Amino acid sequence: MLGKIITAKDKTKNLLHYAKEYEVKDPLTLGLIFRLWSELDVINKGVYLHDLTLITGEPLLVISHNQRAEPTRLTYRGKKYDELNSIIEILASCEKFYIYLVFTGSDPPQWHLEVCEQNPYIRAIPGLKRLIAEVVQQSLFNEEFKKIYREAFMVLIDSALAAGDREQFMNLTKEWKIIA
Repeated sequence: MLGKIITAKDKTKNLLHYAKEYEVKDPLTLGLIFRLWSELDVINKGVYLHDLTLITGEPLLVISHNQRAEPTRLTYRGKKYDELNSIIEILASCEKFYIYLVFTGSDPPQWHLEVCEQNPYIRAIPGLKRLIAEVVQQSLFNEEFKKIYREAFMVLIDSALAAGDREQFMNLTKEWKIIA
């Protein structure tokens, strides 16, 4: 018997639910996660983007379910970027991504995803590193990505409204109008 087919709408609904539950703070994180989520079915809980770098053979993007991870940050050669266009320009320079699922040697075991710009040499490290997908970059930069990015902003706007945070609400609304 075949399981229920998960549609893009289902994934969006689940993603926004996790964003609220785990307090993922920025829409870019949600957008990137959604695109990876569309390619893979391994992300099933709150996720945290905590580094972006283009050092050859090192992770381009790391997503972890470890709630003790450092606050979300996006970096490229030491510079900080928060804007979607800046990140897209960086990622678009890569022809394809190689996605690894890494199990740490910790107890209890934890996992994270690494996205690399090249198929890196797998060093002898504690734990297990497995290549689980190869994603051509073209699939990341389409209208669906932009739509999810805009919808993710709405989660933050709704949260600010519910919390009565007028300043945050106004700032997010201005940003949303720019990308909408």
